[in-house]
Amino acid sequence: MSEKLRNKRLAAIQKRIDQHQLLLNFVRDHPELHEYTNLQPMSIGVGLEFEEQGYIRALWDKGKGRPVLRLERYIHDWEADGDKRIAAEDISGISKEDLTKLLREEIKVDLSKPPFWEEGDDE
Repeated sequence: MSEKLRNKRLAAIQKRIDQHQLLLNFVRDHPELHEYTNLQPMSIGVGLEFEEQGYIRALWDKGKGRPVLRLERYIHDWEADGDKRIAAEDISGISKEDLTKLLREEIKVDLSKPPFWEEGDDE
């Protein structure tokens, strides 16, 4: 294997490690998400899924040259517009208050309610 190819592979592995490390740190910084999410395998690694509402996944942002955590809405096949999917490009440095507001407004997950709460549950 050439030195150039070896370095390219090592860089790709390091990017994956950096993405997973960012997600790990985010989960540590936001323990309130534990009961509201499931760890889900994704095409790019793993992500945090809010039951059929949306998910957080780690991606590599080529423009920034670093990993980011993107908040995305669940979009069904008939709603193919990808622009509607992205709720926030990068939430990795977000405060608890801003995250709570973003989740409530963008993907309809209310951290003040019990996990997996639905509209009719109060009746």
